[in-house]
Amino acid sequence: MDFTFTEEQETVAKVARQLFEHRATPEHLTDLEAGEVRYDAGLWAELASADLLG
Repeated sequence: MDFTFTEEQETVAKVARQLFEHRATPEHLTDLEAGEVRYDAGLWAELASADLLG
């Protein structure tokens, strides 16, 4: 069995990594948890626009 990622899978991982590195910093997550809304609607919108939600 070959468990090597395909080029497409590597690209998806790279895009997701970049989004989370940019949008889910420890400081930003701390701010989210301190607020009333405990999820990042902007991050979810970016994930959707990058077609990463399924």
